[in-house]
Amino acid sequence: MAKPYALKSISFTIGGTAMECWMEGYTLSATTPTLEWDSLCPSGTGSVNGVTRYELEVKGLHDWSAGQTSLGWYLLNHDGEHALFSLTDNGIQADGTLTVVPPSIGGDVNALAKFNIKFPIVGKPTFTSDPETAPRDKFAVLPGDVFPADASVTAYGQLTGAGYIPASTNTWSTGQKFTVGSVVANWSGSAWASGAHA
Repeated sequence: MAKPYALKSISFTIGGTAMECWMEGYTLSATTPTLEWDSLCPSGTGSVNGVTRYELEVKGLHDWSAGQTSLGWYLLNHDGEHALFSLTDNGIQADGTLTVVPPSIGGDVNALAKFNIKFPIVGKPTFTSDPETAPRDKFAVLPGDVFPADASVTAYGQLTGAGYIPASTNTWSTGQKFTVGSVVANWSGSAWASGAHA
């Protein structure tokens, strides 16, 4: 079952420094050019894909406070350098190297000072699964889901009343479980049961 999510928070470091608090959005994209040709032979048309290039676009918030710790200050101070970055967003993590680009400065009167910037990425980022930040849906619980502690759940018998519903009514397989804080449970096919499925 699909689990779409609303983007609410991420983790983003550049040069080892956390910068997500100065961001209000991002897009990590890939572009692959298509190279086409025509020649004078009977079947003389064709195409081939070029080199895929990655780019990280950031929607940033200006902050010129003392201490020069903000994202804007970092970009000004490291313009043109290569920097390691790590981005974690709801179950996926991207790690790589980007080229630092300085931000624009300024804005409109009576408006938040913001900037949009595009960082070229060196090569291809490494993409890995990050289960700890994967989106969780209490109305469609899957085996392996891990939820934070819930004040309304101190025992498995309280799960249904607290709104935890399995994504499927099929009985879970041996060893499968999910957790809410310290409460561990599995789906028997008709109700929540304590611990991992036997």
